[in-house]
Amino acid sequence: MSPHPGSSFPAAIPAYVLGEVTPVRSQAVYHALAAMGREALVLVSPQQPYVSVGYFQDVEASCDLEYCRRAGLPVYRRMVGGGAVLLDRDQVFYQLVFRRGRPGFPADIEGLYERLSAAPIAAYRRLGVTVVRRPVNDLVTTRGLKISGQGGAEIGPSLVFVGSIIRRFDYETMVRALRVPDEKLRDKLHRSLRANLTTLERELAPDHEFPPEGTPGPRGPSGPRGRSGPRGRSGSAPGLPDRAAVERALLEAFGEVLAGAGARLGEVLTGLDDDEERAVREMEALIQSDDFLRNGCPGERRASRGLPAAAAGVVKVREGVRVGMAHHKAPGGLVTAVVEAQGTVPPVVAALTLTGDFALRPATALAELEDTVTGLPCERSVLETAFAETIARGGIDLPGVSATDLAEAVCKAVNGGEGGAS
Repeated sequence: MSPHPGSSFPAAIPAYVLGEVTPVRSQAVYHALAAMGREALVLVSPQQPYVSVGYFQDVEASCDLEYCRRAGLPVYRRMVGGGAVLLDRDQVFYQLVFRRGRPGFPADIEGLYERLSAAPIAAYRRLGVTVVRRPVNDLVTTRGLKISGQGGAEIGPSLVFVGSIIRRFDYETMVRALRVPDEKLRDKLHRSLRANLTTLERELAPDHEFPPEGTPGPRGPSGPRGRSGPRGRSGSAPGLPDRAAVERALLEAFGEVLAGAGARLGEVLTGLDDDEERAVREMEALIQSDDFLRNGCPGERRASRGLPAAAAGVVKVREGVRVGMAHHKAPGGLVTAVVEAQGTVPPVVAALTLTGDFALRPATALAELEDTVTGLPCERSVLETAFAETIARGGIDLPGVSATDLAEAVCKAVNGGEGGAS
């Protein structure tokens, strides 16, 4: 099968139902198909747990890499924004790949969330759980609990829309895999995660006996759950749909959504052709490389742009030079700014690194956003204007994160957590 010729878009988009594969392959398939311009709906799960890091995150600041190493948890960066998340065989991934410009399909990331979330919403309904979309990209139950997050990105000539149906979830290992300053905060995060993130199992069997809320996570190098199920749990709740039922629900739901966009779900395949297999193996090698984990694709993002490491707050390097880091929560995700500032009244942005769990298209725009304020005074109105002009001029897609949010993050970094003067 070859990429679609010319500007024609065949009505049928094939479905690849791949079952359980290696952790790296569960990411590499849709990345490779997107880079090739091959349209597909991929349904897949990893054989073993791993941690997936968002494309614009600082992996060392987001994940406890030493714990992951001891626990045998691979850590892979994906080319899709969002936050670090634990993925395992109790989640069924849906990964829709289509070429840019396909008539009837979304042309930007926010459009992916607005229109294509209808498919997982319908799939959850088929499985017995009513969910709705909460902007920007979460699916929540009628009780307001998050049950899934969506991701969207541009990869090569394609747009991708990804997410998962969560049958069960290993809260303990998720909390251990994240970098957290101390154990007291880790316990608090564990309680918050259990209280706010739900699963098919918990929604369909609310009276089933689960581990008590607030159960602290493991404190040693013990690994994540294996195939026998999570620690502290005695088997699955009754009535939990199996993988085949989840796959059927997703195929039916995506079939309806594709039909509404003027396409249709085509042949259901269980393997790749030779060209796809070669491309997937190449993508696996890239995703597993240490350089990609720490820096992303060459030319698209840099780990630090030469800035020294800084904890949240401001560190004086020498007279008139300081480095600060701060976080700013925007509707579309957390924005972290690390800024080298020079001078005093007002200081000037000498260098900037932006990271976070936001989505951005194209990925190369991150460097453009960082460079656009270099040399400017750290005044909120000046920075906001510069960011806004760059976003408009470049047609940058940054759902839920505004020029105001970016300016606020920079000013907080320079001013020790306080916003800058307008």
